[in-house]
Amino acid sequence: MPNHNHDNDSVQEYLDRLQQDLAVATAALLLAQAQENQKSSELAKKTQWSALLKQVLDLLKRTNQLGMTYIRTVQRVRKQGEKIGENAELGIEAMEILICQIKKLTDCTEVLKTMIKTLLDRINCTITGKDDGIFATLKALRDAVDEALTGVKDAVTALLNALKAQEELWVSIAGDRGLVYQLNGLSEHMLKGQKPDIEDCASCKPKQTPLFPMDDPDCDFYSQTEEQYEKVEKQIAVLREELEEATCKRETAQARKDALQKAFDAAKAAKAC
Repeated sequence: MPNHNHDNDSVQEYLDRLQQDLAVATAALLLAQAQENQKSSELAKKTQWSALLKQVLDLLKRTNQLGMTYIRTVQRVRKQGEKIGENAELGIEAMEILICQIKKLTDCTEVLKTMIKTLLDRINCTITGKDDGIFATLKALRDAVDEALTGVKDAVTALLNALKAQEELWVSIAGDRGLVYQLNGLSEHMLKGQKPDIEDCASCKPKQTPLFPMDDPDCDFYSQTEEQYEKVEKQIAVLREELEEATCKRETAQARKDALQKAFDAAKAAKAC
């Protein structure tokens, strides 16, 4: 007769071994799932951080483009201001020369007026028919000289006013605190973060690094952000490979656990029969 007890013992041993293997496979699956979840979570965080760094870099690049355009515009305007300042200074010199020449003309005209008056005084009592001839001509010349002197004086007044305005123009453009100085200050402030006439405060001395161009290697914030972004991108590439490997291990562990579960269920059902 067949030994049923021996058969039952063999089935039970098989079931026990399957149950033990299933427990090991289940534990391996849980570990693989945890590792896959960990890598997935790390990748999600790194990807989010990378997207934020990329957004910051894009903003920095746009800011850099706008900043450099602003600086170039300021520098162009400054050069134009310097040229206008030179022209204004030349205009002052020209007006001063013109005023000097008009003064000489005035002096000569005053001498001529004196000479005409002397001549008229000398011939006033000796010539009859004063309304025509040389006497009348000299009187007309005297009137013309008086009129010329009035015109010259008006011209001098106008030139002096123009000279004053020209000097004010030069001061406002090329003077100590004029437009050129201010434009240069704006440019320096954009490039170095500090205006030329402002001393460093004791509590916050700025770093000796340029603000613009921002993609300059010496620009700490930009270079560090770019370096961090490149580092995170490399980490993401590694994490993707590690996640694929972890997913593969989890799928293998799942398949092994499922197979053992089926074998255990089948053996259990067979024993029950």
